[in-house]
Amino acid sequence: MRTRLGLVLGIGALLAVTGCWKPPVSASSGEQPETDAGKGESEAMAEYMSALSWLVGMWSAGAVGEEVSEEWIRVHPRLMLGSNRTSWDDELVGYEHLEIWARGRDLIYRAKPADQPAVELVLVELAEDTAVFENPAHDFPRRIVYKRKGDDLTATILGEVDGEPTEKTWKWKLGAAGKPPEYILKSVAVGAPVEEVFAAFTSERGARTFFAPDASIDARPGGAYELYFVPDAPEDSRGGEGGTVVEIAPPGRIAFTWNFPPSIPTLRDAHTLVTIQVSPLEGGQSRVDLKQEGFRTGPEWDEGRAYFDEAWGIVLERLQQRFKSGPIDWDAV
Repeated sequence: MRTRLGLVLGIGALLAVTGCWKPPVSASSGEQPETDAGKGESEAMAEYMSALSWLVGMWSAGAVGEEVSEEWIRVHPRLMLGSNRTSWDDELVGYEHLEIWARGRDLIYRAKPADQPAVELVLVELAEDTAVFENPAHDFPRRIVYKRKGDDLTATILGEVDGEPTEKTWKWKLGAAGKPPEYILKSVAVGAPVEEVFAAFTSERGARTFFAPDASIDARPGGAYELYFVPDAPEDSRGGEGGTVVEIAPPGRIAFTWNFPPSIPTLRDAHTLVTIQVSPLEGGQSRVDLKQEGFRTGPEWDEGRAYFDEAWGIVLERLQQRFKSGPIDWDAV
């Protein structure tokens, strides 16, 4: 399989490490993580993610009439989200959605170009001016090398196309900082204890009582978090598909990636981060705080943010109703 990866590969601030670093762990090697004593795997991987935070920022390049931009933001200690857009005379001609996240003992780079399969590569080397991601089983890209010098970034992609060795290089400039991306924040009081409300968000059975008619939830980091609002629809048009759990901290916190509705096709494969925090209130009640972040700039992102601002209000109203008068009757909705 060949995937076009016309990446604008961004790097945001000088890497604060010395020498050459290689990942201390590998999902394929079975080796144990070389972490500080008493430090958990999740905390250790968050630290390695922090060493990549120089990706955060806006990067751009292009000839006359062409504009190429890429935004990276860090929305969680274990997750960075990015998006790339190519325009010609203000007309969008290409885009892709990017992620870097900690999956088990690997740092994964995932790129999803428009109308093409996603490809994943693993971070294998990191130095003060270089980062390398690899996927030996893929033809192109097989290896991505970033090199930064000041505000200049060179990205080289290597692999094979039609059996021939292929190498492509891009050169980018760090752009001026713009307005920080906005987020959605909503809170409600629910007439049930923390444990019951948390179970409604973290189990398939609980989610079916208020969130959606069907669900696939594997409540562990890296597990699926999918809600099917139209269960009988074709795959990839059923609702919140392709989401994964980023963090879970019982009895009150879960964070998961979340995609956009089919009605916004250019963002269907883009992900944001949704964090649910359930806290106790007096009288056996709970407070639910929902935060969605990871929005980038552009008209389609504004449309998506407006959609979710309304949609999450409906979801939380149904959560309140579920604990007041019983589970939602989806046939009546």
